[in-house]
Formats: sequence, structure tokens, C-alpha cells
Amino acid sequence: MGEANGGAHEGMRTILIHAAFAGGCALAMLLLAFWGWMATGDRTLDIPGASLVIPGSDLQIAEGRGEVEGHTVRLHGVGARGRAILVTGIPDGAPDLTRLTDLRIPVENRDPVPEAVLMWVNAAEPGTEHAERIDLEAGMDLAEASGWDGQPAMLGLLLHGSGVAGLQIRGLEFRGDAPGPLAALRAVLQAWVEPVAFSNVTPHVVGAGSGDAPFRPTTVAIVWVLLALVVFVLLHRLRGGRGAWVGVMLIVLVAWFALDLRWQADVVHEHRNTYTSFAGVPGQARVPADYGGQDLLALVTAAKEQLEPDARVFTISGNDGLTRYVRYRLLPLPGLFQETLTRDVLRHARPGDALILLVPHEVSLLRLRRGLSAVARTRFPWQADAQAWQGAAVAVTDTLDGPMLEFRGEGRGQARVDVPFSLSSAFYRLVLHLDIPEPEGAIRLQVRRAATGGDHDETELVSERVIPARDLSAGAREFSLGFGLPARGNITVQVRGLSPGARLGALRIEYPDDAADWVAVANEGQPPVRAARLLRQHEGDLLLELQ
Repeated sequence: MGEANGGAHEGMRTILIHAAFAGGCALAMLLLAFWGWMATGDRTLDIPGASLVIPGSDLQIAEGRGEVEGHTVRLHGVGARGRAILVTGIPDGAPDLTRLTDLRIPVENRDPVPEAVLMWVNAAEPGTEHAERIDLEAGMDLAEASGWDGQPAMLGLLLHGSGVAGLQIRGLEFRGDAPGPLAALRAVLQAWVEPVAFSNVTPHVVGAGSGDAPFRPTTVAIVWVLLALVVFVLLHRLRGGRGAWVGVMLIVLVAWFALDLRWQADVVHEHRNTYTSFAGVPGQARVPADYGGQDLLALVTAAKEQLEPDARVFTISGNDGLTRYVRYRLLPLPGLFQETLTRDVLRHARPGDALILLVPHEVSLLRLRRGLSAVARTRFPWQADAQAWQGAAVAVTDTLDGPMLEFRGEGRGQARVDVPFSLSSAFYRLVLHLDIPEPEGAIRLQVRRAATGGDHDETELVSERVIPARDLSAGAREFSLGFGLPARGNITVQVRGLSPGARLGALRIEYPDDAADWVAVANEGQPPVRAARLLRQHEGDLLLELQ
């Protein structure tokens, strides 16, 4: 019996030795593979902290025309001043830019190469702008740039010349010195142990650290298990051992427990944050700090207090947990939620509907003509009578409400008024007197302007309001549409979808009240541009009432 127990102990010892040797060999092979991967090319963009990449999709078009395709921004042309300007901020959690002094801008279709200027505003000097020419092909050494302190609050790229149209920009790449294998390995391990942001799945799923590591911990653990199992089985069989399944289970359990420690660290970290944030706080006031804390609760409460009961609230957020929280707090207001703001929302949302924009979002906001005087707010920039309307099969008739243009054609018609002078960059409210005795469908009220940098006969949509038939059946009434002009220009007012017998009255354009609280809202800087009144703001989180 003693010999049998001794043989069993010896067999178990052999299995443990073989499993440990196999695990060590697998680890050595992974380290060797990592060294080979580092030696095959420049891995600066792959190692956490060694670079910062701002994709083209994060660049906002402040001037010029273009669109985002995937992670690339494609420019179609310059703006009214013969240039295109792209702007962006520095993302949260970015590495120290004082160490990343090699700036490169990967572009495509650069024939000919346009002239480029890098612009920035330092966080320590918010009122001072800096600019430096940059070669799109060679990049730029920021250490030699005058005024660069490595802590920019805003970055801009100004482009001009014949090569702007068709240019594709994949983003901005800030690079530092290429890290060695040991420094790169240390950075990867550090990224693995950093706590992940808490979400609905965190208690059940092993995360991947900060997300910057080129290899996920789970992937590395699986590869290690496979390599260790191959070495163990070969070694154990060559030595004529039995009970290999014990070694297989041991190797799998080691990898399992290693990942479990990573998961436990995240749960403990979140538990400490929760206790620190909510200890002694009443249940109704417990708003996660990652969701904006009490400031977000105040923003949602303001929406319930200041909006009409039938107002729809569009919440733009890429965080599913945050979206669910806002939706619950908004009840009984109807909420519509999506990750990005679409152009259809800007076209079809009713005046009085609201937007809640939660960081991060891709919506561009423009504050124009702040602090208008009381005199400027009360005067009309322009007013026209019914004779100003143009269109086919229309005639001016006298009514109890004064002269009105009547559509006498067949089918659905349209009419337009060209404002005879350029309007300055500001916010405006368009007011139209409209009478539709027998509505046959929705009416589209539009503000359009000459396409930037294009033919003056072409127009682009600035703002649009779709008036449903149910709102037209109440007889003669006024309808308004708010809009903002980012730059001085001529506009055209169009009314589309007129049914026979429809009548249009005088048209006026006026300044809105409280101009300092108004912003222009656009999806990634592209038309349509919708005017909105700012109801509440906390850092990057905004509550806007659409006009």
C-alpha cells in the first residue's frame, strides 16, 4: 500500500513538473513572439502611451464642404473664403503630448498637395491662437514649433489651394520615440491592469484593460493555454506518464484564475468608487459619477420642468447605460435615443422638441452674434409682402387678412422668396402667414443659401421645418422656423408641397429673443443647420430646445 501511495505521489509530482515546464515554455514562446513582432516594423502606434491617434471622423468641418466616410474625412471643396478648416479637441485620457513631438497627418488623393497650417490654442492661454505651417507629406516636429507647450485645448488644420477638393484625411498622429521591447512590454502590462469603465456587463465579463493594448488579456491567455497544452502532452507522453488530464486541467485553471484576478480587481475598484460616491447619499439622488453625477440629474430635471408635456426629447449618447438612465428620469416625457444625431432628426423634429447631447457626441454647435442689444433684437432684419413670392401658377389676391399669394396650379406646387441682400452671421426666426383650406399633405418650409464655393444657382439647405397636415387644418395661422447663418450670405425662402387653394401671406425675418442663449446645431458640421435655444449646460452635456 505504501509503495502504491508513493507511486501515486511520484506520478502527481511528475505531472506538476511537466505542467510547470510546459507553462514556462509557453510563456517563453509568447515573449519571443512579442519580440519578433516588435522587430518586424515600427510599432509606435500600437503601444499604449507611445502615440495618440485622432481619427478623421473626430475632425469637425468648421469651413468648407466635406463628409465623413468611416474613420476618414473627405473634403469636397473650400468655403466662401477659399479655405477649409478642420478642428478637434484632445480626447480624455490622452498621453502626455510633451513626449509626442512627431506629428503626422496621413492623407490620400494629395495631387496636388494643398498648403496646410496647423493651428492650436494652449489650455494655459485660451485667448491666444498659434499657427505653424506643416508639410502634409513630411509631417512636423512640434518641439520646434513656436508656442507649443504640449497641452493644447483645441487643434485646427487650415487647408487652401487647388488640392483641397478630393483630399482624404485619415486623422492626426502624434508619435514619440519608438519604444524598445522591454518598454513596450511594460506598457502593455500596465494597460492590462488599468481599471475598465464600469458598465452593465462588467460584473460578468473580463475586460481588456484600458483598451489601448494591442493584445487582449483573454486572447493571450487562450494562446498560452494552447501552447502549454501542446508542450505538456508531448513531454508527458515522451516520458511515458499517465493521468495527463490532471495536467490539462491544471493548465486551464491557472489561466482561468489569472483572468479571474483581473475581473476581481475591476469589481473591487468599482465597489470602492461606488462606496466613496454614494455613502450617505439618498437613493433618489444617487447618480453615477461616470454619468455626470448631480449635474446630469439637474439637466434632466430641467428638461421635465421647462419643456411642454408633449415635447419629444432626443438623447444623443453612445453609452447604453447612460441612455437608459436618462430615459427613466425623463418619464413621462417621450424619449427617443440614438448614438448619433441624424440629418432626418434635424429636418423633421418639431419646434419645441429637445436635444440632450451627452459627451462624447459628433454634433457641432456654433454660438453666433452673442449679446445682441435690445434694439437689435426687436427690429426686423427684413420684411416682405405677398408680392415678393415667386412661383408657377400663383396670383396675389385680397383677403380679410390682407393680400396673399394663392396657388392655383394642379398637383403640389412651390413658391419662393429671395432675400435681396446678404444677411450677417447671426440667428434668425422666419415667420410666415399660411392658410391651407384643404390640406393634402405636409408642407415643407425651407431656408436655403448659395452653396459654399459653388455655383450661385445651386443652393444648400440651411434649415427646414416639415409642417404635417394636422397642423394645417386649423385655418390661417403663423408658422415660424429658427435658423442660424455661420457666415454672411444670401438666402432663399421656399415653401414646397402647396395644394390648390393654398395661400401665403407676408413674410418676415426677425432676431430671436435672448440671442446669447441660442446656438446653431449641425450634424458633423453639415447642413441642415437648426437653430436651438440653450436651456442648460454642464461642461459638454447640453439641453437644447429646437426651433
